[in-house]
Amino acid sequence: MNAAPLIVGFVALLALTGSLVLREPSPGALATPHAEIGSDLATCATCHTADGLDAGCIACHKPIAKQIETGRGFHAERATDCASCHPDHHGRSFDVMEAIAWREGERKGFDHGHVAFELSGSHDDLVCERCHGAGTYVGLQQKCANCHEDVHGGDLFGDCANCHDQQNFKPASLFDHDKTFPLAGPHATATCAGCHGGLDYKEVKGRTCAACHESPHRFESPNGCVECHLGADEVWPVARTRFDVPRHAETGFALVEAHVEVACVLCHKPGPDYAARFPNPPRVEEDCLTCHGDVHAGQFKAACTTCHDQAHFVPARYGLAEHTTFALRGAHEKTKCRACHTEVEGTRRFIDTPRTCAECHTDPHAGQFNGACTTCHDENAFVPARYGFAEHTQFPLRGAHVKTKCRACHTEVEGTRRFTDTPSACADCHDDPHAGQFKESCDRCHDERAFVPARYPMARHSTFLLTGAHGGVACNSCHTMDKKVRRFVGTANRCAQCHDNPHGTQFAREMKTGGCAACHDTSSFRTRPYDHTAYPLEGKHASADCARCHRRSGTPPTRQFRGTSRNCANCHRDEHRGQFAGRSCGKCHTGFRDWEVRRFNHDRTRFPLDKQHRGISCDDCHARVKQRDGHKVTQYRPLGHQCKDCHEVKGR
Repeated sequence: MNAAPLIVGFVALLALTGSLVLREPSPGALATPHAEIGSDLATCATCHTADGLDAGCIACHKPIAKQIETGRGFHAERATDCASCHPDHHGRSFDVMEAIAWREGERKGFDHGHVAFELSGSHDDLVCERCHGAGTYVGLQQKCANCHEDVHGGDLFGDCANCHDQQNFKPASLFDHDKTFPLAGPHATATCAGCHGGLDYKEVKGRTCAACHESPHRFESPNGCVECHLGADEVWPVARTRFDVPRHAETGFALVEAHVEVACVLCHKPGPDYAARFPNPPRVEEDCLTCHGDVHAGQFKAACTTCHDQAHFVPARYGLAEHTTFALRGAHEKTKCRACHTEVEGTRRFIDTPRTCAECHTDPHAGQFNGACTTCHDENAFVPARYGFAEHTQFPLRGAHVKTKCRACHTEVEGTRRFTDTPSACADCHDDPHAGQFKESCDRCHDERAFVPARYPMARHSTFLLTGAHGGVACNSCHTMDKKVRRFVGTANRCAQCHDNPHGTQFAREMKTGGCAACHDTSSFRTRPYDHTAYPLEGKHASADCARCHRRSGTPPTRQFRGTSRNCANCHRDEHRGQFAGRSCGKCHTGFRDWEVRRFNHDRTRFPLDKQHRGISCDDCHARVKQRDGHKVTQYRPLGHQCKDCHEVKGR
């Protein structure tokens, strides 16, 4: 049988089958939104990726991918198995969005709260198409202006939700008017259009009263109407009581002094309107006498405002510059007017006022001086006088007298301070503190700078030369008080008269022959070189303090020089703790210059030193032994003298 025709037919059948498969390989045609992907096997991998169909869907649908990535939106909770809600391959007319997942029942029950735009109020009853008209549910803007007309004609306050809620557009329930202009009183019931002519709330007449209301006043307050009126006043004409004295001055009539206490109704009579109750301020030049009588009884022909202002009558506005008939200087500047302008028959006089000192002031000097008062005094003050050092020629003021008060020398006699015949001698003013010890003049020892210290130099102290330490001793130390008088005549001049004898009777013989000077230098009281041959001072003793050996004893304690012990143990501690009791330190030690042990002869002991022992150190046999009190002492006695006492015997 010829197989060629069969093979050709089979190949043709395969070619036809392949052609059909390549043109329509899927279960059905793709829906119109996916038609552009293509229907051949080469394009299947666009959706059916190696990671699955869901990965292919998300690769094209970027908004859905963003919802899944951020975890927000409807698809964030349904991120798997896209085909379960949006199948395809059902033909070009198949609605991928409506077929399964967005059925009528599920769309009505969709919970809009988990997405960024929460529906409430009037939005609850809206059908989805009102906002999602194009059939898409992602990527929409959530601003009110996307769906609603902006009645304000622009971006008024940014977000509509700052003022409006989703229930009703009017009124703007979320707008807080208190933050811009609190509404109180009549403003609380006023219509918005009264201030906001249209819907453009940016442009208003203003926030001040004058922007909306006409003012009946003749002046403007820097703080606005609220300075006197409250916005909540039901009756606007009733002003608050804050129209105080400073505000009244701005009307042209300042309330000061007496006018402050005047009741308002005395000037502002009750009237039918504002103009009648608050007339223009009066002209004081013409109207003072209308309210006030002439207290000067016709002394002045000029207007009251020449001396007084419209605020008060006293004090007058007649100052220092206007007081030309009698210039006011010094203390007169602060003198009360009434002190010079006194009352005569009930009227204070200003015409023919006295101008001389004597007409106002009494003479405190009772006629001692015939010259004018201004010779010594000026208008600044009566005290101190203008009589200075240069004028005080009869008794020149120097030293301490410069600061002395005038009244200290110029005392009162029968109620009048005396200046003529004032005493000028020291004794006339000062008591003699020396009670007649000196017949010389005071200035021989003292000057006017101060009584103490005296001007008595050391060179003049011839009766007792002040040398050495005496040169620095205060005078009061020797010149003491006797019956409240400091004594200078007959002052003691011997040491024993001022100083106690600290030695008792140890140097009675020396005191009889030469006194303290026998041993001490009177300039410094230092001890003169003393012959210490009875106990030579050698070695450490040469630099030792005398008080270390010559100690105090007895009652009262007296430093002992005569009979001082020469035994070492009286001054030094026994370092041997009684091992050599009864023996002198000099038996072993060479003396004060060299305390080394050189006199000790070991051959005269129970243990003479042979050749082997002569070269060893004393410490090898005489060790330091701790006593009961913890003190270590070199052991000399008792000490063994057998070999075994120091050496270990071998073989035992």
